[in-house]
Amino acid sequence: MVPVSDPHRWAWPVLLSGCATTALVGPLGGAAAAAPGVPAGLVAGGLALLVGPRAVVAGIGVAWVGTTLALLIAVEAYGDAVVLGLAHTLGVVVAASLLTDVWRRSPALKESSDLRRILLAVVTSGTVAGLVAAGLAPFVGGLKAPGWDVALQHASAQALMLPILCVLPRYAAAAPRWERVLQTLVLVVVCPAMFWVGHGVGASFLVLALLSWGARRDSARVVRGQMVFVGFVAILATWQGRGPFIEEERLFASVVDPLLLLKLFLLASSFVVLPAIVASADADQLIRRARNSRDQLGRLVSAVTSVAIIGTDENLRIRLFNPGAERMLGVRSEDAVGLSVRDIVDAAEIGRVLSLIPGATDVISGTRAMAERGEGVDVFMRRADGTRFAAVLTLREVTRGGRTTGFVVVLEDVDARVQQQSALEDAVEQLRLADEAKDVFVSSVSHELRTPLAAMVGYLELLGDGGLGPLNDEQRRAVGVIGSNQARLMTLIEDLLDVARVSGGDAALDRSVLDVTEVMVSAVDLVEPLAESRSIRLEIVPPHGAVTVDADPVLLERVLVNLLGNAVKFTPEAGSVLATVRAQDGWAELAVTDTGIGISEDDQQRLFERFFRARSARDGAVAGTGLGLTIAQRIVEAHGGTIEVDSVLGEGTTALVRLPLATEPARPAVLDEVRDSA
Repeated sequence: MVPVSDPHRWAWPVLLSGCATTALVGPLGGAAAAAPGVPAGLVAGGLALLVGPRAVVAGIGVAWVGTTLALLIAVEAYGDAVVLGLAHTLGVVVAASLLTDVWRRSPALKESSDLRRILLAVVTSGTVAGLVAAGLAPFVGGLKAPGWDVALQHASAQALMLPILCVLPRYAAAAPRWERVLQTLVLVVVCPAMFWVGHGVGASFLVLALLSWGARRDSARVVRGQMVFVGFVAILATWQGRGPFIEEERLFASVVDPLLLLKLFLLASSFVVLPAIVASADADQLIRRARNSRDQLGRLVSAVTSVAIIGTDENLRIRLFNPGAERMLGVRSEDAVGLSVRDIVDAAEIGRVLSLIPGATDVISGTRAMAERGEGVDVFMRRADGTRFAAVLTLREVTRGGRTTGFVVVLEDVDARVQQQSALEDAVEQLRLADEAKDVFVSSVSHELRTPLAAMVGYLELLGDGGLGPLNDEQRRAVGVIGSNQARLMTLIEDLLDVARVSGGDAALDRSVLDVTEVMVSAVDLVEPLAESRSIRLEIVPPHGAVTVDADPVLLERVLVNLLGNAVKFTPEAGSVLATVRAQDGWAELAVTDTGIGISEDDQQRLFERFFRARSARDGAVAGTGLGLTIAQRIVEAHGGTIEVDSVLGEGTTALVRLPLATEPARPAVLDEVRDSA
């Protein structure tokens, strides 16, 4: 609905013009029922433009009085004039109620819903007018026109006049100017000729065909004017006793009512023109949306310069070549359009790609198969200057009505990414080689250092035993310091050798099924002297029953000794260390918990790095190499287990080792057997 500005200014003139037109067409055919038909639409328009309930009531009253007076002048029958005036006025009120927003806005004819409302208003208002006339006819001694004739006359008038008052859609004419001028001239010449001279009812179909031509090709306002022109020509010709409808009456000896034919013709004109207006408006909206979508897509495609977008027809002939494709391939769009995709891709590369697609027999079938897969394919493209680059090609099939109409090819230049990936892989390989070389170097140096250290041990023992002469107290202290540092150095060398072995996979596991509690007890016994020297309570909580694992007892004992030794070293005097063993959900869990200085969260992320020592260890000047946990992790992982550390700074630490449980029972005293065999 479209608002109407200052409706009072011309609402009443419309009503009065409706009454005046009633008087003018009253004598039409001598039928009283025909008199108010044509102005009924104008009266409806006047009512539609009124604002406010009082104005509406006044408008209805004026319409009834005016129509009644006009009919009284035309038919000179007071009863017929009152009844027909009331019938047509009520029909107008019904039409206005259905078409307007509380009679405050003009009706619109822009969408299919508007057309349905107008047709409903035409049928409903005609029906109301006919029922009122038929219902009141007995009170005035009967009417000359039956109720159905009144209904048909009212509906035909509404169908002709209501479009004049509707707000029509704005859309561009589909036909060129010369065609529209030609159609209008033909209609202006043919319509009066057909209706004034008369050539039978068939002549009216020629007029309808011309109306249909204009309705499909011209603007809504021109078509509305043509429909009103044809309607009034038909009315005036029939009024003067001319035209195809009067001729039919003469031919069939008054069997056919010319007014009935006129009414049907007016209805047919509306039913030809109104749907065509709505259809043209819908088509115009669809065209506008399609153009907007096309323009938006075109702007989007043109704005993309980092990706090549190429549109082709069903034969892979290029129809679209965006700026990204120009930049990537070094070919101008105007030169590329019209070429085949085969002209910009190497034949050898096409063959290579087709060989990767099952069932691809030629380029077209291979293209369809790639589009169906929807996955990117790595290809090598060649620019106009001959340089090659790596790209990822993605295809999409364009279909219409189940038929392939083209393809969209998207190329993404990944040459830089491929080069970066290759450089990264080379760097990783260099780092791996450097790490291996470092491990080999450390292992070689460690072996070379161990030999002279072993000789130093022998001579230190010889000095300490007095084999090279007696030592005084100061000399003995010096020999003791040398021996202590030699032992630390030897431990470091052994750790380095162990790291090299377990990192390179050279540490062979001498597995056997054993009770892990025995290994934990043995490790506690080895660490207990250190704990006693620091007044630390070292306890073990044994499990209920045997907890068996398939493991190397010596290496597993080394892991536990390392964890227990760390717990004792990093626990202040009078603290406690608790070792527990239990079976849980298919795993053997070995935990070592202390009340030591703890480890910060940041340091916990790096505990298993080689040579890393926590800040708390460095601040406390606790001796260590930073290799113990690295060795322990490698040994546990070699057994298919896991090791983790959970700590709170200032409160303590828990180290947890998890190993898969064995399905076989453990052999007793396995660790003692291994030691005896060594």
